[in-house]
Amino acid sequence: MLVANMNSQDDISIYAIFGMGGLGKTTLTQVVYNDERVMEHFELKIWVCVSEEFNIKRLTRAIIESAGGMVGDLSELDPMQCRLSDILNGKRFLLVLDDVWNENQDEWDKLKFALKSGVGGNSIIVTTRIEKIARMMATLPLHQLELLSKDDSWSLFKRLAFDSRETEHHPNLIMIGEDIVKKCGGVPLAIKALGGMLRFKDKEIDWLAIKESEMWDVPEDENGIIPSLRLSYKHLPSHLRQCFVVCSIFPKDYELEREYVIQLWMANGFIPSNGQMDLEDVGHDIFNNLLWRSFFQEPRKDRFGNIMSFKMHDLMHDLALSIMKNECFTVENGMIQEVPKEVRHLSYNNPHSSQFHVWNRDVDGLRCLRSFHILSSIRPLYFDGISPNALKKSSLRMLYFPVRSIKKWSIFVHRPRHLRFLDLSFSISNCC
Repeated sequence: MLVANMNSQDDISIYAIFGMGGLGKTTLTQVVYNDERVMEHFELKIWVCVSEEFNIKRLTRAIIESAGGMVGDLSELDPMQCRLSDILNGKRFLLVLDDVWNENQDEWDKLKFALKSGVGGNSIIVTTRIEKIARMMATLPLHQLELLSKDDSWSLFKRLAFDSRETEHHPNLIMIGEDIVKKCGGVPLAIKALGGMLRFKDKEIDWLAIKESEMWDVPEDENGIIPSLRLSYKHLPSHLRQCFVVCSIFPKDYELEREYVIQLWMANGFIPSNGQMDLEDVGHDIFNNLLWRSFFQEPRKDRFGNIMSFKMHDLMHDLALSIMKNECFTVENGMIQEVPKEVRHLSYNNPHSSQFHVWNRDVDGLRCLRSFHILSSIRPLYFDGISPNALKKSSLRMLYFPVRSIKKWSIFVHRPRHLRFLDLSFSISNCC
């Protein structure tokens, strides 16, 4: 459909894919997005994860940057939209808006207005869990992603749960596995999570515990977290559970660097020592375990085949956040928020702000804080008014500041006594 669309009019063709969480909407869209014919057809391909916050300025900026443009010091919507029009002008483009939750027609119309550039044949693919949103945005017939068939569900589960084991040697496990697959209801993410977890269990009693768990009777919660995901989490070893849930400190769709995450686990004492391997090697094993069990996904490798980064599925992120509650907290896009006093892991994610105002307001009360992260910033950040005494008394074990410049170097003079990891990735200037 995308390649055949050679519409010479100004209107953009908008395709919408909808269905419940965990069905594979993003995965399907990635297959289309990376198809050779699509790559040849469109001069420009842009992918933006929208998630819960449909902020026009943020999305316009994200589209510009994904298209290879520069926003610079632009802060108002009108000049940003003009720059976006310049980038798109005369080009046939494909834009993916992944995971849309906005039901406000006016907000969508404002964004769509800025996209009316380029030549004929421009297309947008929208993915959403909500049919109402799909109908509001689409200009073409909707594509509802269906549940997996019984045969496909079993095929996927068997490949993950049995691996190289001969299925004929485990007739009882096969019967139990078939019942477990039925309970998954054809949702690929649920099947992958449980299949990956049962791969490491050979005893019939362990499989029966999954099949007969009362958690199957718990309804899907408001975040769409299905019982099978909670069940797969519950049956993780305790150290894997710790390592997984702390990753909720990163925003949804954030690309996590594997080595950085392992350092986070090490700094907080989440990696158990087996007396034979270095903690970092044990961390790599933990990562591989969580990846195989589908708690992590989309591994990106270097040219030597080593995994450099990965992501978490939205539902897995919701699951981790629901378990950690206020122990993990992220300040997004410069929003002024009251940081919970019980927070243990605090992150600041705002690539466009030049000021930082969280610590100077709240650090005195954050006695439980274990790690503090600035996840992204393209501008210098200036720290002011931080009490060195409060920093000294804190239980911080990890500080991560990938910033271009820091004012008031004195905040680091009083090193927290528990600190195990400090990363200042850019130069420090204007110190006092």
